[in-house]
Amino acid sequence: MKKTKAIVSLLLVFAVIAGLFIPCSARTATSALTPGPVKRGFSLKNNVFYDFLTVPGNIPMTALMTALKALRFTMYFFSGSFLFGPPKTLDISLSQDIIGLCDYMNEHSSLDLYSIITDFPDVNDPAKLAGFVFQIDAKEYRAQMYELRDEYLESGNETLARIAWVVGSYLGGVEKVEIYTVPYEDVSEVELRVSYPDGSSELLHPNILIDFETGKCYDKYDKGMVYMGFDNNLYDLLVYAPMYCWMRDFGFCAEYDLICYLLPMYRYRTRRFKFNYDGRDWMIQCWKGNYMCTNGGEVGIYNRPEGKAGSYYDSITDDELMPMSMTVSHGDELLVNIPETPHWWVNGFKLSDSLYHPMSMTETFTVTFPDEEMRDAFCKAVESNIYHDVEYSADGLTVTCVW
Repeated sequence: MKKTKAIVSLLLVFAVIAGLFIPCSARTATSALTPGPVKRGFSLKNNVFYDFLTVPGNIPMTALMTALKALRFTMYFFSGSFLFGPPKTLDISLSQDIIGLCDYMNEHSSLDLYSIITDFPDVNDPAKLAGFVFQIDAKEYRAQMYELRDEYLESGNETLARIAWVVGSYLGGVEKVEIYTVPYEDVSEVELRVSYPDGSSELLHPNILIDFETGKCYDKYDKGMVYMGFDNNLYDLLVYAPMYCWMRDFGFCAEYDLICYLLPMYRYRTRRFKFNYDGRDWMIQCWKGNYMCTNGGEVGIYNRPEGKAGSYYDSITDDELMPMSMTVSHGDELLVNIPETPHWWVNGFKLSDSLYHPMSMTETFTVTFPDEEMRDAFCKAVESNIYHDVEYSADGLTVTCVW
């Protein structure tokens, strides 16, 4: 344990030095300007169109590219690797089927997943230095940390288990990562083989499943891939959050929107419909607009104890789920289509070469309520919304809203 504390302290020293004296930087990519069926890098052709303002925008794929490069350089500096030489990339290889998916996305959206993955920085030098300074047997230390990981998992502490695994594998010094797929029931599962300098290796299962026929790429446990909270359909270029993503535990409040409004990668509009039903305060909120380099929308259902102060609402429980659907379109172009399904938050964000002004997009969503009382309370909330820009119609217990 003393060695672990010393190692962590050493890494923190690297981080402080980097934070004080090394500015983060990002290179500008221009390789994607070369035409061709597959373009490595990021395209500059992504534009924001203000249909009724005719003002050009400049925040799409190039901004994302710059942010990713800045992140890579941040990892390079804050890991202390800058002390050991110029940036290096980790040896990462992809199987041909995964490369094919990356090429498809690159061709249709200008998002080059292949370059993003294979340009991952090599930050092993600080680990090698720590092993030398503290005379650590990397293989033995990794085994000890993995035992600690298993103990945390048995006690139900997944967070500490992940930390123990990361520290153990990092101090071992990752030499190579191979990413490929293996059969899993009717689809394929992603596996990672991580090799270490001592000749040992281990198989990792990030619980990512790929259906190569439909393009669906998703988490095995419906929580969102690699704890990011989102799955995607690679062929539809669609990103979406599954039922049990981590965001569900955080409900929603107006402050979340306020933070997003301050960030340059979000540009959307929202409407909130609040009403009382069955002794609780309810809120159905919808959004549409630009999310980083995507066009999309959302509809969420939340509630809280009646009369509770503040803007925070809890996500509804499994017992309160309602059938919902959503589409987002721009003129005749259908951008997002989420079929009806019991949910608490339907959403979809499509990678696009063009980002459209939020108010030039049309969002249509449906909610099927459990009874007439709740349906009528919601309809009254739509009618009383101060913007008066949402039209609705009711068919039995199903309400369709067009915004």
